[in-house]
Amino acid sequence: MPLVMSDDRYLYIGEIVRRTGLTERALRFYEAQGLICPPRTEAGRRVYGAAELTRLHHITLLKRAGFSLARIREVLAAHDLDAGEVLRTQIELLEAERASVNRALTALRNARRSLENGAALDAESLLNLIQLGERTMQDEAWKKIIDRYYTPEEQAHWKAAKEKMAEGVDQEAYDRQWRDLNRRIAEALPLDPVSDRARAFMAEWNDLLKPFTQIADAQMMAGAGKLWERMDEWEGEVDSPISKEVWAFMSEVGKRMKEGS
Repeated sequence: MPLVMSDDRYLYIGEIVRRTGLTERALRFYEAQGLICPPRTEAGRRVYGAAELTRLHHITLLKRAGFSLARIREVLAAHDLDAGEVLRTQIELLEAERASVNRALTALRNARRSLENGAALDAESLLNLIQLGERTMQDEAWKKIIDRYYTPEEQAHWKAAKEKMAEGVDQEAYDRQWRDLNRRIAEALPLDPVSDRARAFMAEWNDLLKPFTQIADAQMMAGAGKLWERMDEWEGEVDSPISKEVWAFMSEVGKRMKEGS
């Protein structure tokens, strides 16, 4: 049985954006890909009713489960999703996030309890709270940047690859390695891009890139370059592990090495 609305209301695209968190770009992209086909008013405005909202619910759920848009298209074309199965899948996804939410709540409750008892927060509690707040803000900031530069299909492609890359990789340790390399390169600047030291930095850089280059296809490599080449547009919005100066320098090192090969 398909999942549908219980009334006959139609909503304009602005209302869909405001109430779902989907971007107008994503909605138009889904339409261009044939995943949704909202009817239009006589004035040409798109409207979304029960069928379109049901379809969007299925699309977002399957995306969150890791399906590519090509696979989502196949699933939706093959049959209508059962409402009960859709909701069960959504429940499972939310339950998978519960552990992380519970850890955050525990840290906050412990901190509040300490303050209510008149005790100062210890270093461990403060570190946990700082990490919690920073991680939340950084996740939101990165999402805005990713939405700005990548289509929903590209994001789904990246997500599947990132999950594969994450197997056996300690993400926090991996991030620290990049930040350490960035710091050492920055401290060495200015530096001749054809020097032995620059080449040594490039060897380290390429070694750290291996978890990505081993799973990345040409589309992903081009997409990554597109984001970092436009770093001056977003650098101040997030805490990037690589600075603009270091990226520019390492790009020049790579260019010189390629020219000399």
